[in-house]
Amino acid sequence: MKVLFRNLLVSIKQNTKASKVVWAVFLACVTAFMGLGLVDPILPIIAQQLGASKIEVSMLFTAYSAVMAVTMLVTATISKRVGIKRTLLVGVSIIAIFSILCGLSNDIWSIIFLRGFWGLGNALFIAVALTAIILFSDKTTHESVILYEIAIGLGFSVGPLVGGLLGDISWKFPFFGVGILMMMGFIMLLVLIPKSTTKEIESYDDDTSLVTTIKSLKNPHIKVFGTFSFLYNF
Repeated sequence: MKVLFRNLLVSIKQNTKASKVVWAVFLACVTAFMGLGLVDPILPIIAQQLGASKIEVSMLFTAYSAVMAVTMLVTATISKRVGIKRTLLVGVSIIAIFSILCGLSNDIWSIIFLRGFWGLGNALFIAVALTAIILFSDKTTHESVILYEIAIGLGFSVGPLVGGLLGDISWKFPFFGVGILMMMGFIMLLVLIPKSTTKEIESYDDDTSLVTTIKSLKNPHIKVFGTFSFLYNF
């Protein structure tokens, strides 16, 4: 944790003059990544109050992660067609709407279904967020990637903490909290992100079709890294 915050301070110092849109995307990334760990502390409460079985409770993670994984295969194609700004805004909107709907629901299978759509929004957002940070930052790609990784670390570490604190009040509050934060993120991104630029268009010169994405899995480096990532997250 100390290393994470030290890297954050260094990154902030290095990116003080960076575009405001970079920090808007960064904050939205933190909130988006909070979505996975946010539910963990309130699972026992949900199981108890909604009478959910262990399988049903585990489906809250499975639906979210499975939909997110599949959707990420086509996010590059979608963002190329509609633009980075619209893709980010749609993703943030979906997260905000369906997280709030999760908080309003009192049926476990309804929440599972809604979590699936939440995963869809997350995929649209986080898969394009790195591109946005690199594109709009005045720093090197390496420094931009570090900033994105810090957002991931903060989101994963803060998510369970926020979920536990708000869950002590009600299991619905963590869902409402994410929804409110993402609505604020939507406003920031809407105001700060410019329309498609020549630089953005040039970033999509390469083929981003689903076939190309699948073919890239034949690359031995991607294959090895993907396998280890799968085993690590299993």
